[in-house]
Amino acid sequence: MSRAPGTVARGPRGRIGPTHRTSPRRRSSRRAAPVGRATPSPKRVPRPSLLGPPALCVHLATTTSSPLRRGARCFDHPQDTAASGPRPHTHTLGLLSQLDSDAVSVVIVTYQRPDACERALRSVLAQSDPPLEVLVCDDCSADDTEQRMRRWEQRDARVRYLRTERNSGAPAATRNLGVEHARGGWIAFLDDDDEWLPHRLAAQRAAIAGDTADVVAANALRSDGSAYFDKAPAVWRPTRPELLRSNPIIMCSVLVRRELLLSTGGFPTAGWTTGIDDYAVWLELADRGARFLILGEPLVRYEDAAGDRLSRKRARSQLGVARLAWEHALRGRISATAIRAALRQSAGVGYVLGNEALAALHAYGRSAA
Repeated sequence: MSRAPGTVARGPRGRIGPTHRTSPRRRSSRRAAPVGRATPSPKRVPRPSLLGPPALCVHLATTTSSPLRRGARCFDHPQDTAASGPRPHTHTLGLLSQLDSDAVSVVIVTYQRPDACERALRSVLAQSDPPLEVLVCDDCSADDTEQRMRRWEQRDARVRYLRTERNSGAPAATRNLGVEHARGGWIAFLDDDDEWLPHRLAAQRAAIAGDTADVVAANALRSDGSAYFDKAPAVWRPTRPELLRSNPIIMCSVLVRRELLLSTGGFPTAGWTTGIDDYAVWLELADRGARFLILGEPLVRYEDAAGDRLSRKRARSQLGVARLAWEHALRGRISATAIRAALRQSAGVGYVLGNEALAALHAYGRSAA
């Protein structure tokens, strides 16, 4: 990780602090402390400066106490230019403490789908109420995704390209990378094969203008043009028991407060949470008293016709959902409503297994015929 000139440097054991050099001939003027009394160490305060993306990466790597992914490289650093090409421009952030609490940072997660990623990126940049920035987070693609996103950086100063050091095989770690480097007080997410409708951000920002919601989501249009949730109410405020019964939040439609998301530790990266890491975060936020708001109007296009969206591990995924439901149902004060929700999720495992068994029998019958 690089450093901004004249600001910080790595000291012993990788510790980050201001650069100091002490002459061995200089004698300390401090008196020795009496026996049994500790001598307070002088505070080292780095001089104030305008911090760009390199210093932002340094700050987050050293001050974030959550188990968000660390060690992921932010390719806004001069030392990365040899491997990733020259940085086309520099973003001026101002003082690090002055993050925009009302602005929206968009995190797009991608892996080896540059055409789809560009389409998703265009839908964000075409918003009637534009975001502060768009962070394209690449899970170490081996194709030309990086080169194409670099060109987008040159065209639009709001676009920032981030890349993991190695492929994680799941979107959770890549999303966490974007959350770490975001500058806005709100985070919006988008997968590379989904799109936003032009008024998505405007509608959601209007909804939270006079509201106290912490997480805002919306309905979506499926690949065939139908609504994802039929007969959805104009506004719905799901409670914790309702969230335990099912996940009503479409990931590409969500808008969440960054501070709250960081407080949960980010999206879990454990293997059993793959595919349900977003649901794990919503349940964690619900346990912490977060307020949810879901708009019935479709504001995004959700691609559900592609073959790679059809999970072959539905039973394993549902088993993880049931595990999450029981963990949260038994946390704190136990209620009958939460227990019933967990039982329902457990019953869903048998339902999924039964459907897969029937599908396998039908496939066997067709092949035998």
